[in-house]
Amino acid sequence: MAASETEGRTEYPKRSVENATDDESSESEDEELQQAYQKLYKESLNLFKLNDKLTTKLKACESENVKLKKDISEARNDALKISNDRQALCVKLLTCETERNELQQIYATYEEKIETLEMS
Repeated sequence: MAASETEGRTEYPKRSVENATDDESSESEDEELQQAYQKLYKESLNLFKLNDKLTTKLKACESENVKLKKDISEARNDALKISNDRQALCVKLLTCETERNELQQIYATYEEKIETLEMS
């Protein structure tokens, strides 16, 4: 090149064909890595959002689980109370039936005495 043609230009050393190919493949690899990184970054954001949603849902489920356990405990206590009340009522019923039978026997005895007194 003539001096007038190279004036104002910076001349770079000429690279071999191998270096150019390496640079192109390096640039290509860098671009692929950058794309992979972007893809992974987007996926990590999606997973983070999903994790937040699932954590919120888990907390709600745990809270509901605690409430349901409390309800079950209260229901068991109520069932136990009802069972105890039922047993007490059964005992009272037996007592009433026994008293009724005794009163019926007394009534029958008085009926007989009244009949005997009426006949005499």
